[in-house]
Amino acid sequence: MFKNVEHLVFRIPLSTSSVSHLVILLSNWSKISTLIFVGHLTSDEQVTIAECINNLEQLTRLDLRLEFNFDLLRPNLRRVHHLSVGFKLSHDALRDVFPHIGPHCNRLWIKQPRFPNSSLNILLSWVKSNVSLFNRLTHFGCSSNIDEDALQFIDSRFTSLRVWYIAGETTG
Repeated sequence: MFKNVEHLVFRIPLSTSSVSHLVILLSNWSKISTLIFVGHLTSDEQVTIAECINNLEQLTRLDLRLEFNFDLLRPNLRRVHHLSVGFKLSHDALRDVFPHIGPHCNRLWIKQPRFPNSSLNILLSWVKSNVSLFNRLTHFGCSSNIDEDALQFIDSRFTSLRVWYIAGETTG
């Protein structure tokens, strides 16, 4: 069924029955390279969905706009080239994702309407200790307010940056 489908956007309210259907879909569509989730999953549902996601060996783009335990996705996050996170993530969950970003990631989008500078500073301090990430990022997006120091750091250190998306206001 639909063996040529490579991109799956799942943008419906997730319920127990829709999660069961999603498990069936993910199990049958091994070619999926793009997966976008918007919604809410319980802890048990996250475990089930994470197992499916981790079995998607061709997945290169993952966009999670829901609260998720990123420890469960560690195997796949190591393979992902394009990672987008945010909107429904708590700031703690957002900070927890940074250490799981793998060596292949060259596009990072943080979609967080109210992303406090303390969280951005944690990201930047993690990036500073992982020089290879900012050297290989070609796309970086942050839909939040960021301060002048962060802008200067990104400008001077993200040497491969080709697309820089900033939504929000800079503070100085």
